[in-house]
Amino acid sequence: TPVVRIRAGEGPGAREIFLPVAEKPALQDFAGAGPEVVPPYVRAQWERQGYRVVEDRRLMPLKLADGRNVVMSVSRVTLNYVGRPSL
Repeated sequence: TPVVRIRAGEGPGAREIFLPVAEKPALQDFAGAGPEVVPPYVRAQWERQGYRVVEDRRLMPLKLADGRNVVMSVSRVTLNYVGRPSL
C-alpha cells in the first residue's frame, strides 16, 4: 500500500506523519478499511455525558509525485451536546 508523507503542525513541534492511500483500482477494498476513529467505549462515554457523536468518513483524491492517482480516507468527528439523558 502506498503512503503519503504529510507535515503535521507548525514550528518545533511539527512532525511528519505517514498516511496510507489506495490506488483507484483498490478503492472498493479501501473505502471501509481501517479502525473506527472513535473506539466504542469512548463513544459510549461521550453519549452518557450527553453528546451526540457523528462520524463522517470521506475519500480524498490525491496525485502523487510520480503521477499516480490515489485516494486517502479522511474522517471527521463532530460532538454535539444534546443534554444528559434523564434517569
